[in-house]
Order: sequence, then C-alpha cells, then structure tokens
Amino acid sequence: LSCRVMGRGVEEALIYYAVQRARSLNWHTLRAEYLPTKKNKPCLDFLNRVLVPVEDNAHLFFWEVECDFPLPNYVQLQG
Repeated sequence: LSCRVMGRGVEEALIYYAVQRARSLNWHTLRAEYLPTKKNKPCLDFLNRVLVPVEDNAHLFFWEVECDFPLPNYVQLQG
C-alpha cells in the first residue's frame, strides 16, 4: 500500500474483505506471510497489531475465519 493510505483503515478493510471471502469459500484459517524488505517494516507492525502470530515463525500470521474481523466504522465497502 502507498504510505499515503497507511493507517487510514485501508489495511483493516483488506483483511476484513479477505476474512469474508475466506468464509464464503469455507476456509477455516486465513494466513499471511510477512516478506521482510527495507521499506516493509510498517507491514510487520500492522500484522503484529491485527493478526495472531504463529508461535514458531515471526513472519507468519493467521486469523480464524469463524471469528469476525472488525471493519472500521468509518469505512464502507461496496460491490
């Protein structure tokens, strides 16, 4: 994501949408992998803040799809 939209709820909206989509596909778990780069530290901070880290791997995160992921109340998704 562009640094211009980071921290404005776009990241949370993307995770919210991914959880909804995974649910529609009857998946149980949504997984995310952090790929470290020089400019990617904000992504790691975000993932640590909103998803559950995998215990033995600092670059893997997950969300149980049966649990609702909150969409920021000021974000509306259409379509």
